Formats: sequence, C-alpha cells, structure tokens
Amino acid sequence: MEVPAASFGTRKTGNGKRPALGRVSRVGIFKAFRYSDRPVSQSFFGNRLMVTHATQHPPTATDDSCVERIVQAAADLFSRHGYNGVSINAIAEAAGTSKANVFHHFRNKDELYVAVLRHVSRPSREMLVSLMDDDSDALARLQAFAVAHMNNLQQEAETARLIMRETLDPVQGEKSSLLTSEGFAENFSMLVRIIRDGQQAGTLRAGFDPATLATVLVGMNVFFTISRDGLSHFPEVDFAHNPGLFSERLLDLLFNGIRNQETTS
Repeated sequence: MEVPAASFGTRKTGNGKRPALGRVSRVGIFKAFRYSDRPVSQSFFGNRLMVTHATQHPPTATDDSCVERIVQAAADLFSRHGYNGVSINAIAEAAGTSKANVFHHFRNKDELYVAVLRHVSRPSREMLVSLMDDDSDALARLQAFAVAHMNNLQQEAETARLIMRETLDPVQGEKSSLLTSEGFAENFSMLVRIIRDGQQAGTLRAGFDPATLATVLVGMNVFFTISRDGLSHFPEVDFAHNPGLFSERLLDLLFNGIRNQETTS
C-alpha cells in the first residue's frame, strides 16, 4: 500500500502552487518521519500530506544516513550558537551535504529544529518508558535514571546545551514552547509518575512534591555537564572529572538528606 509523500522539501512554482512530489512507499514515509512521533498523515506542524501522482523511489539507506548527519550537525550548531545564530548553509556544510538536500528532508529551519529537540530527548524517553514497566522499587528506578541520564549527557553534550538555551533564552514565536512540547515535557511527566508511584507504595516519603525532586535530578545533571570544566578549578571539588561519583553523592543527599538522623527527635 502506498501513501502520499510529505508536502515539505518542495519549493513553490511561479503560480504559488507546489509541484507534485510523487508517491513513496509506506516504509519510505516512516523513514522520512523517523524524528517525529506524530502520525505519518501529518508533518511536524500538523499540515496534511499532499496527494501526488508522479512516481518516486523510496528513501535509501544513504538518505537515512544523510538525515541523521543533518540532525546531528544541526544539534551541535544549535546548542553552540542558538537557533537564530545558525543558518541552513552552516548546517549543510557541517553535515557534508548541500542546502538543497537539507530542504529535501526538512521543509524549513523550524521543522529541523523540532527534529533536533525530539532527537536529543529520545534516549531519556526510551529509558523512562522502560523504567515505567520495571518492577523495581522507586529508589532503584530513580538511581537507574539518574546514572543513565548523566551518562547520556556526557556522551551527547549538545543535549545539555540545548536544554539550557531553550530554558534561558527561548527562541521567539511558535518555537518558544518547543522545549515543553517536543519530548521534554513527556519525559518529565514520566519521571514524576515514577516518584509519585514510590510515594503511593510507601518507598518514598509522602510529604514532598514529586515535581521538585524531578527538577533537582534533571537540573543538577545538566548543571554538572555544562559547568564541569569550571568546577575542576575549585580545590574543594574532587568530582569534576568523575560524573559517576557526582551522581552517587547527589543520590545519597536526595535519598538520605542532610539532617543528622541521630539528633532527630
């Protein structure tokens, strides 16, 4: 069964209409929407796919690799220079492809930016989905999340930089809510549910706000990742080059607190 090709990646003709793109296989459409969790009947911003009639070969493994290179290059550039500081020309050059090829896969820079945000949030989302189905208690699942999240941030530093840029200096207009709408809010909600489940099961104390703990877990990992070089110059800090040690000590503080239990009345 064939489905219509997406409307992005084309340019308008002189009469203002888009030329026909052709049909691609269902596999091709799923590859084209690899970086979107939305149904294949919609583009990233909800536009309906255009019905076309010409014939076109489905994307190949080379196409798939090119999309990945574009998204990776865009993630690095957006995280370093911000949305407004990056051009499609710069992304194409960093990805080793042409500007036309970038527009072949992504309708515009907005759409590429959304793909980047979903791409960098995917590892945490997959991990949290797995933890939601885990039978371990909440403490074990929170520890697994904290360690895995830290490891992911160390391997993909642009993730931490993008989160900080979106938080401190969100891009204007429609993109200003992308941090919450494109994957990160879903991840945060799953983490809160894990904490709340632990409270209901009696593993965690019932009197604190789950969202506050989730914020601390994520926020401290992000802060450590972007500031570890500076922290290495502080003589009191012996964990700047040891993310695992930082995670271990942070979890100890969160799980056991700072109050001396022997003096608690």
